[in-house]
Amino acid sequence: MYISDRKTSDFLSQLALVILPWLGIAWGAWGWILEVVLLLSVLWIGKSKGLLTSVLLLSMGYLAALVYYGAPAFLEIGYVPFAGLAINFGRSRSWPVKDLFFMGLVAAGLLGALPTIYLARVGVDPQLADSIVNTTIEQYKAAGMLSAMQEQGVNEVQLRSYMRIALNYYFLLIPALVTLINFIKFGLVYLLFTRLFPEPGGGGTSFSRWQLPWYAVWGAILGLALYLIGDEYNLLAYKNLGLNLILVYAGLALVLGISIYTFFLRNTKLPLLFKWIMIVGSFLYLQFSMLTLILFGLFDLVFNFRRLPDNGKEGS
Repeated sequence: MYISDRKTSDFLSQLALVILPWLGIAWGAWGWILEVVLLLSVLWIGKSKGLLTSVLLLSMGYLAALVYYGAPAFLEIGYVPFAGLAINFGRSRSWPVKDLFFMGLVAAGLLGALPTIYLARVGVDPQLADSIVNTTIEQYKAAGMLSAMQEQGVNEVQLRSYMRIALNYYFLLIPALVTLINFIKFGLVYLLFTRLFPEPGGGGTSFSRWQLPWYAVWGAILGLALYLIGDEYNLLAYKNLGLNLILVYAGLALVLGISIYTFFLRNTKLPLLFKWIMIVGSFLYLQFSMLTLILFGLFDLVFNFRRLPDNGKEGS
């Protein structure tokens, strides 16, 4: 009997959704590779069998692992593959590609960041902070870096103080950092999937034409508002949440700004030498360039600088 590639892919994807969550915990092998495989499987089953089948299979796999291993499994397992269900839902409703991708990003970011919110709220444990600082200072001493810093006017007490401040900000911004990592993971997987399995009659959108829906800007506005309200009325939770949202949107806007920059470099009739001068100048004045790209990325959500058409079809 002839077995087509599609049937083989269907079988392997269904098997992965049901078995891999359990095996990931059993072997202690849960990590980004397993999440990528699960996410690809969710997207394929959604494309091949539909939304309902992908929901049932992924839920069965996770429930089996959680029921068998109990409460500790909640902390070991990752939930980013469920973001693929947002893509499947949007595809079943024929959402435009930019809305589809944005909703997938939001789902991936929230699912990845939720387990870290408690850690960010509690902050770094003082004993843990002292242990990290002491270990780092010893490494600096062994490498001779502490002596070099002391020659520049930074003594050990000051360095310890700087390290504690940096640790506090690191733990505070863990949700945003995890969200950005999940954005990258989800974005690369979705890009790979659309290249491997393009929609009939259309390929993927090139990076220079990448865009997000206009309403995405409200997340940045919300983050800025929460930060200002928290700072004004000394509401630490609001301020921290706003700061994390601002960092997340800065990362998104930077990528969108680079996309805009690439678009204009490709589509403006400038001499090749001048384009290279612009690129080299961007790296020479990197901080200014990054700020400019972030601002262009944010305002493009509203003004659509590239005048890209809203054709509303996935894969267009």
